Amino acid sequence: MSDSQASSINPPEPQQPWTLLDLLAGLSWRFLVCFIALAVVVFVLIQLSFIVIPLLVAILVSSILSPLAQWLREKGWSSGLAATATVGVALLVLLGIALVTIPPLISNANNFASTLYDSTEDLKRVLEGSPFNIDPSQAQAVTDKLQAAGPEIKEALVSGLGTIVPIVGQAIVTLALAIVMTGYILRDGDRYWSWALGFVEEPRRPAIDDLGRSAYSTLAAYLQGTSIVAVFNSLAITFGAWLLDLPLLMPIAIIIFVAAFLPIVGAWIAAFTIVAIALASQGVGAAIGMGLIYLFVSQFKSYFISPFVIGTRVNLPPIVTLSSVMVGTVLGGVAGGILAVPLVATVSGTLSRIRAWRTDGFAPTTDVGIGAAPPTGAV
Repeated sequence: MSDSQASSINPPEPQQPWTLLDLLAGLSWRFLVCFIALAVVVFVLIQLSFIVIPLLVAILVSSILSPLAQWLREKGWSSGLAATATVGVALLVLLGIALVTIPPLISNANNFASTLYDSTEDLKRVLEGSPFNIDPSQAQAVTDKLQAAGPEIKEALVSGLGTIVPIVGQAIVTLALAIVMTGYILRDGDRYWSWALGFVEEPRRPAIDDLGRSAYSTLAAYLQGTSIVAVFNSLAITFGAWLLDLPLLMPIAIIIFVAAFLPIVGAWIAAFTIVAIALASQGVGAAIGMGLIYLFVSQFKSYFISPFVIGTRVNLPPIVTLSSVMVGTVLGGVAGGILAVPLVATVSGTLSRIRAWRTDGFAPTTDVGIGAAPPTGAV
């Protein structure tokens, strides 16, 4: 019997088309499985935060410090000596910042509440007059809130600084691990990455190696670029504060620098803090001037500095950035908020790398080293 005759006797059963319910059911159980797997991973990472957080901090800090360590290696220093010197310089800088920042905050905390109270009375008169013409009851409500904030800020400064010692005492192991891990990554980061690739199957090893080096390169580009932008922002706004004869110039500079690593939210926190200092120390005119300076510098940075320093390679939509900060803060507090955006930027850069493979073909990255050691090339 021929094939045509057999097919006419036993015709193939018609395939049933997928209904909308089938499609939704298939997507639902896949999403549920992925969500459970992600929840388990997040739960395990939170339980192991005593080792995960130092490791993440070490990776982030090493990506910022790697140019200095690589420069020392190019000058003839060994990888170990270059890594040790780089970590030592970073620790000295942090110690110097603490010494020039904390004493002025403590000494000015007692006068902050009283000066803020006097300045809010001037602010009330400005709000009630032209061109604002705000209702006196509304102006009084604004000044009442600011006057109430004075003692709270004073208490936060004094009590917050007083809790630094016990916090450092509780986190001494985490800090020590982060410092040691940073030194190890700067010295032998590429060797550790090659060791980790040994657990990957041989056919997939080049692709994983490329993704890892690309992710580290993206992370380094984001953090180094953010550091440069933060330095510019801090110097420019602090110069404006100096022109207005504000006190606490060094704390202002540090607040602005740190706020740059907490996108969107950090800018609002820094702006409110600096304007409050200006209002309490020099009055309404200085507060308005400081607000205008902050706005001008922020806009100049956003349009002319950040696009060239950070570039579009790690550019994230504002809603993604804000959501990352919020989720990171909920999961890991302030540290989680600071770490969230660099990690999301790294994931975004990795996905862009995968898309580039699909359009341009696979081209392994061999010129990106991890830490201070020179790259060993794709495995």
